[in-house]
Amino acid sequence: MGQFLRVNGDYNIKTQEGSTITLDPGATGDVRITGNLTVEGDTLTVTANNLNVEDNIIVLNFGEIGPGVSLGYSGLEVDRGAGIDSSVTPKALFLFEESSESWSIALGSAPDDLNYTQSNLRVRRIYTDPTTGSGDLILIRNGSGVVNVGDREFDDAGLATGATAYEVLVTDEDDVPNKKYVDLAIQNNPTFQIRSPGASTSADTRVIIGDKNVTPHNTSTAGSIEFYDAETSAPYSLVGDNESAVGIFVDNIHNSTFFIDRARIQNLEITDTEIATVSAGDNIELRTSGTGEVVVSNALQLENIVLPGPTNVPGSHKFFGGVTGSGDTGLYFVTGADLRGELISKKRALLYSMLF
Repeated sequence: MGQFLRVNGDYNIKTQEGSTITLDPGATGDVRITGNLTVEGDTLTVTANNLNVEDNIIVLNFGEIGPGVSLGYSGLEVDRGAGIDSSVTPKALFLFEESSESWSIALGSAPDDLNYTQSNLRVRRIYTDPTTGSGDLILIRNGSGVVNVGDREFDDAGLATGATAYEVLVTDEDDVPNKKYVDLAIQNNPTFQIRSPGASTSADTRVIIGDKNVTPHNTSTAGSIEFYDAETSAPYSLVGDNESAVGIFVDNIHNSTFFIDRARIQNLEITDTEIATVSAGDNIELRTSGTGEVVVSNALQLENIVLPGPTNVPGSHKFFGGVTGSGDTGLYFVTGADLRGELISKKRALLYSMLF
């Protein structure tokens, strides 16, 4: 049978110092407080298995009268077990730090025994606020730290021993690479191409590599000489020579090629100190601007060719070397009107003047 107690004014229960007041409704009963509950002691301990809070906001550091959190921190602490060496298994903390105006995850006890070295946060996704900074995610605000993709152990050869190396796992186009992945892509992967960003295939400016050591040799294996030839055209083919090369395209035009021992720029090929044409019959033209002249600072060597020499070109003169004739010079000319002859040496000229 229930009982009802009504009093006028305040109602106080006072026990002897150190005593305990127990409200025992039994295993299935409830203790209900219909008004506000104020606990003025230093510690509130809840030993229930489940704590249900109807309010959607839990206020920490309630009643703060200073500008900001006076103690410098406020947050949640997880006790990881009694009788455990705190230096081995420290408490876990989720704190708001007033000095940096940020939330921190740490181990230890606030405020003097915080350790961030072994603190961890496991999440599936991180969303940013699209109305702030266009939704940018800033990982490093200051200091000299870096973004590290994992705590992995490596042997002397640099191979992962405790887990699969991160750079091996970077396979999707949206994966974030690490430095080693980029190093390997450039240093050990001859399929690497530098391409102009945003350019269409018909106007692509790029650098392409063909390496004779990349196998298999076929048009679908990027970096192989067969693939290189499929991307280029004669006279830039590599298959017949089976040699490595680096090709440069400007607006998708194969402009130049660099081999191990020579460079080919358009239809000129430079080998050591020799300049030659790639296609037979092409001329090499030296042209100055305005009244500029072609200056040769040392001797000009003309190799002998078979007489009667080259064909004439209207409006120009050609000089060439040949077998020494009656002029005693071996220097020949042909005019635009196809007049041919040998330049006469000074000695022969004096002799002919006396004879004729």
